Amino acid sequence: MLLFEKFIQTGLIRIKDICYEFMPGFFTSNSIDEIIKQKFPDEKTEQIKTAFERIIRCIPEQWKELLKSENPLNVEITPIVKICLDNDREIHLRSAVTKLFYSLLLSKFFETPCAEKHWAEQYPSLNFKSLYLVVNQSCLPPDCHCLNYRIVHRAIFTLEKLVRIGQADTGSCKT
Repeated sequence: MLLFEKFIQTGLIRIKDICYEFMPGFFTSNSIDEIIKQKFPDEKTEQIKTAFERIIRCIPEQWKELLKSENPLNVEITPIVKICLDNDREIHLRSAVTKLFYSLLLSKFFETPCAEKHWAEQYPSLNFKSLYLVVNQSCLPPDCHCLNYRIVHRAIFTLEKLVRIGQADTGSCKT
């Protein structure tokens, strides 16, 4: 018998109810088992899986192939989002990679910190990009990584901070 009351009472009445929303294909039998057991915890797993397999067997093969290629049930509710770049190019959200988002974030929202601007004026030969590469070496042990971070962010500016809090007389190094 194809009619399984537990499916109906749980709300699984259409093919759309047993399909994934954002990727093609049907739920697994374990997923259906979990859904039904939320409402009917005493229901037997074997009975649920057997009923689900019967339902899947009754769906025409052409429909299954169509659902595997692209889920037509949710195409209209999936928004089409495009990212507009500076050079008037548009990229679909689905084809964008994380690197693109980071570069957009850094180019649009990141301002150079005041301390970096100050030290760039004081020492024009100081290359901050290479300085930050030292900090982000992934091959170092965590203790060394932490030490590099502290050196880059604190040690260069220590004398300047000491002058500000009145612990040193001059901001230049003594020889």
